[in-house]
Amino acid sequence: MDKDFFVEELQTHYAMLYRVAYTILQNDDACCDALQDAALKAWEKRHTLRETRYFRTWVTRILINACYDTRRRHRRIVVRQRTPGWPWRLSNFPSACACLWCCTMPRA
Repeated sequence: MDKDFFVEELQTHYAMLYRVAYTILQNDDACCDALQDAALKAWEKRHTLRETRYFRTWVTRILINACYDTRRRHRRIVVRQRTPGWPWRLSNFPSACACLWCCTMPRA
């Protein structure tokens, strides 16, 4: 597979690939990250594509896996900062949020 074919196919299927990524991630920035990761992985693994007529299916599967990786990476990010007026009353939060909030707060 040559570079021109690869780029042309990605451009042809870009709108469909973006919709797939947005369906999974629900975030424009995360979609861009996943699309870039998928394009890079597809280029690096282009020798594994047996038949070029399956390019769309092949790159879609790579994108789906990249979306899952992106979602997992973003899930690990926990913002912790001290807020004026702490402690807040936990009764104002849903129970799952309250549990997460308490587990991530630094110990005094």
